Amino acid sequence: MKKPLNWVPLWIDSWLFGSTRIELTLEQRAIWIDLLAFAGKDQGFIRANEGIPYPIEQLAGLLRVPVELLKLTIDRCLETGKLTKMPDETLYITNWKRYKLTPQYRRRLKEEESPKEEERIEEKRVEESKGKGNTVSQKGNTLPPIPKGLDFKVQDNLKNMRAIIRQLEREYEDKDYLSRAGINEEEMLTKITKLQKEYCTAIEDYSD
Repeated sequence: MKKPLNWVPLWIDSWLFGSTRIELTLEQRAIWIDLLAFAGKDQGFIRANEGIPYPIEQLAGLLRVPVELLKLTIDRCLETGKLTKMPDETLYITNWKRYKLTPQYRRRLKEEESPKEEERIEEKRVEESKGKGNTVSQKGNTLPPIPKGLDFKVQDNLKNMRAIIRQLEREYEDKDYLSRAGINEEEMLTKITKLQKEYCTAIEDYSD
């Protein structure tokens, strides 16, 4: 059996602006996150053991939530397609492959932890974008490097801003993801452009 995950990705725009916020109540969204975390321990399944579902009372006790609220949440998640009930009555996160950490995603995280590697990847992205179609890379998204010698807190803020921009750019390039998440392409591009300008302005201010 594969090792359980230590964490699962939470896609920012999907969580803030996607259908989940409309389909589930405040309490149900909290339990949905619990279910995602629980599924990370068993490759997307929510079950006591292989082929054995959790009794609802036991699962409610583990999550420390009211039994009736858990029942309503599971029923709603089944209704909206977030959960799938298997033939053996165990539960499975329907789109689990979006939440699991694939080898490609792990490599991406490792690369982003290295400033030098990030700059190398940026140069490669810019080079590959030349002559291609209408992509984000052609719209002036070559982000200047973070100046050295800045306060650690300032550096962290800039790194976080840069990472958010890069994540949004990757999501923008994934047209299937935009379609599944119901994200408007033009609005996403406007958001990315605004963040790019804010980042560049901040770099200029700290470089003076």
